[in-house]
Amino acid sequence: MSSEAWVPLISALLGAVIGSLSSVATVFIQTRASRKTKLAEMSVLAAIEQYKSQLELSLEVAQRSGRKINIPPLAAYMYAMEQHIRLIDRGNISPEDIMKVSKDSRERTQIFRENIDS
Repeated sequence: MSSEAWVPLISALLGAVIGSLSSVATVFIQTRASRKTKLAEMSVLAAIEQYKSQLELSLEVAQRSGRKINIPPLAAYMYAMEQHIRLIDRGNISPEDIMKVSKDSRERTQIFRENIDS
């Protein structure tokens, strides 16, 4: 077989390989984007549920005690939940990681309460 016959064959094989790799890359990127979107959605829904729960609890306590109970804004719950989702997404969660996120959340809540009370 002459060298001229190999050129179209190699070109066709390279074209097929490049086309396949681009398809695989596209699927990978789309899957990753879809996963991030789903995690963000889960984070927001969980934050809303946690906020509702805290709001109901604070209203109950306020009715029983006769004093106003302040809770952080929804954005604070969303931020905390996003941090937890990032840990989950990373896949390797240590107790130290959870403690750090919880501490950060408590500090933000404390700042909120200090600003509301003043």
